[in-house]
Amino acid sequence: MTKRFFVTSCLTVSLVAPSIAAAVTSGVGLKASTLGAGIEYEAQFNEYLGLRAGLNYFQFDSTLSVGDIEYDTDVTLQSLGGLVDWYPFGSVFRVTGGLMYNGNEGDIRATPDSPVIIGSTTYQPEEVGTLSSSVDFNSFAPYAGIGWSSNRETSQGLSVNFDVGILFQGSPNINNYQASGSITGDPSFQEDVNQEVAKLEDDLDSYKYYPVIAFTLLYRF
Repeated sequence: MTKRFFVTSCLTVSLVAPSIAAAVTSGVGLKASTLGAGIEYEAQFNEYLGLRAGLNYFQFDSTLSVGDIEYDTDVTLQSLGGLVDWYPFGSVFRVTGGLMYNGNEGDIRATPDSPVIIGSTTYQPEEVGTLSSSVDFNSFAPYAGIGWSSNRETSQGLSVNFDVGILFQGSPNINNYQASGSITGDPSFQEDVNQEVAKLEDDLDSYKYYPVIAFTLLYRF
C-alpha cells in the first residue's frame, strides 16, 4: 500500500504542477487536519475558481472494543487529493469537491487472557491465541466540503485557510482475520470468526463517512 501511495503521489504532483504554473497566483502551505499532517499546493485562476493538491500522513496507536474483545490498533492515515474550489461570491467563502487516493488503513490484534465470546461461542484464551486482521477502505474516495480562505485579495503573503467536509471512503474491508490458537482449524470456529468479522464491519461502518476538519497556513507567491 505504501509503495503504491508513493507512486500515486509522484504522478499527481507531475499532473498538477503545470496547472499551478499557469495560475494567476499560487502558493504552498502546511496543513493540520483529521486526515493527518500534510502539505498543500494551491492555484488560483480567478476570483471564482481555484485548484488544490495535497498530501496527508499520520500514524497513531489506539484501542477498539467489540463485544468483550479489546483490540490494539495501529492506524495509518495517508491520502493524496486533487480539489476544485468554487468561490460563488468571489470572496473568501468556497465550496469544494474532489477525489482522493485513500490509503487509510489499520492493523488490529488481541490476545485474550480470559474466556471470550467469538460469534456465539465462549472460547478459552489458549484456544484463541492471538486474533489479528487488517482494515482498509476504498482506494479512491470522493470529497465534498466548504471552506474559507483569508487574504484572497492579495497576490503574495501568508493566508490562513479552513476546511470542513466529508471523505466518502466506503465501508471497511476486514482482511485476513485469523487466530493463532489450538482451535484455528475447527470448522465451527471458522463460522464464529465470520460472525466476529461481521461485528467488526458493523462497528467500523460509521467511518465510511470520514469527517474532515483542516487548518492550513499558506504562503502565496
